[in-house]
Amino acid sequence: MLIYETRNNPNRRLSPNFIASEFFCHCKKCDPQIIDMDFVVTLQQYRDQLNKLASMGYIQKIDDKKDIGISLNRGYSCEKHNASIPNAEPDSQHLKGTAGDITFTNIKNPNMMKLAMIAYKVGFTGIGVYDDRLHVDLRTNRDAYNYALALWIDDSWHPRAR
Repeated sequence: MLIYETRNNPNRRLSPNFIASEFFCHCKKCDPQIIDMDFVVTLQQYRDQLNKLASMGYIQKIDDKKDIGISLNRGYSCEKHNASIPNAEPDSQHLKGTAGDITFTNIKNPNMMKLAMIAYKVGFTGIGVYDDRLHVDLRTNRDAYNYALALWIDDSWHPRAR
């Protein structure tokens, strides 16, 4: 379900751990903001699952007294802002409010591939793996090959990719 949020209520709680402004476009000019509540729910479920797995010893936390957190570095993007981002797809899921670029707090030595597999298990269907973050989304077209998951790994650091 899509909601159209304005910048007038940036602290509106969308889930136990996320507020509306975390999903806003970084251009700081456009309104309304498009936020897919299915994305918000899945992101919350992902955070909850990470903490459950940490309590079982599957993921090591830096501080056992604190939860694992997810920081949303990019959520919704308007067309103008999306066009200003190098290598951004013109039909990006960020334009639909169904994507986020996320980093993690309180995880000791995060293994991005392990975190990507957990993201898949909670329901994300588009996952990009980078050295320090993940891109997660709820794409419905399942990419051009009708796979159950669209997964890509940023290997631009690799000598053969240059």
